[in-house]
Amino acid sequence: NNAYILLANKLGIVNGMSENEFEPFEKITRQQAAVMLSNMAKALGINPNSKRVNFIDKQYFAKWASDAIYDVSSIKDSNGTALMNGTEPNKFSPWMYYTREQAYVTIYRLYEMCK
Repeated sequence: NNAYILLANKLGIVNGMSENEFEPFEKITRQQAAVMLSNMAKALGINPNSKRVNFIDKQYFAKWASDAIYDVSSIKDSNGTALMNGTEPNKFSPWMYYTREQAYVTIYRLYEMCK
């Protein structure tokens, strides 16, 4: 019933784990974060503006997250920094958990891109 989650859902930024369950206290994976960041960027009118990274672990991307992973790594700021980078050169690590530190950095980057 959280108003912010309901608004984010209505804007197409987040979805639940099922039709009626959000699970706000569960950890999320890097690919889940990529989907939310990609959806937020689209809602703000920010689109990919660089070449896609050829990730060596792309076979592990969930089908529902693949486009978003490529999008967030292809949205770059004026310094050439991607909205969301891989964990190693050309490796995204989609099933690793998205850390608080990664969340702070990516959300700050998105905020800066809106200026």
